[in-house]
Parts: sequence; C-alpha cells; structure tokens
Amino acid sequence: MNRASRLKFTLDSNCLIALLHLNHAHHQTTKLDLERRLNRGDTLHLIPHTLLEAFSVLTRIPVPFRREASEVHSLLRKNFGEFQMIEPPGSQEVWNLLAQLAASEIGGGRTYDSWIALTADNAGIQEFVTWNARHFPPDRFKKLRIVEPSER
Repeated sequence: MNRASRLKFTLDSNCLIALLHLNHAHHQTTKLDLERRLNRGDTLHLIPHTLLEAFSVLTRIPVPFRREASEVHSLLRKNFGEFQMIEPPGSQEVWNLLAQLAASEIGGGRTYDSWIALTADNAGIQEFVTWNARHFPPDRFKKLRIVEPSER
C-alpha cells in the first residue's frame, strides 16, 4: 500500500476504554482492529474529548474494574501519547452545532457524540471507529465514515 492510500482515523472513547480494559467484551476485537489499521500504515489521530471521556469512565466504573486516576492517566499516556491530537473547532462551531442539535431535538449524550464527530470531520479524518455507530448519522458529515471495529 502506498503512502497516498493511508487512512486517517480516530477512535471513540468506547474503543479507548475497550482497549485499556482487558476484561471488556470488545477488547480483543478493538485491539485487532487497531493493530490492523496501524500495521497497514493508517494514522491514528486523537480527539481530546474522547481521552477525557475514557479517563472519566475508567475512574468511575464499579469496583473491581475501576482504576485509580493516576493509573488511568499512565495507561492513556503510555498507549496513546505518541499519536497526534486533533484541535477542537472554535467557539462559533459550538454555537452552530448547538443550533443544529436544537433544531433536530437532539440532546443528552448525543450532544458529545456530535461534537466529537464534528471535530473529526473538520480535521479531515476519514474514519471514526466506534461501538455506537447508530449515534452518528452519516448524512451530517463531509467525508467522515462511521465504522465499527472489525477483526478482519
């Protein structure tokens, strides 16, 4: 595969959590998907909000799965610290997104999903890897494809 065909992708927080939580039901599939992408030369770009969400979840889930904040920070840094971070859109984009969400009567957790996807789309990311593909209507994005992790 040549350099021009390399894909820019990002991971949703649910994928980051699955990767770091060895007992997670999706751990193995998510790990294989990430390894396949990186081995073929695709480039992972991270969205700050997904790192914050992963940190939040991993430090609040019930014992015995909960981890100390310092451990989660260390795991995130060790596993994802080398990848490029995507800058979130500016303040006007927040207002535009809120207007779109209000017009569509979308709220709750899908607000954050919309922000994350908008961040990826604006940065030219080609694939957004998530276990919640149904939360991201494909007609809202310029070029961003929403995909679930795959073992193949």
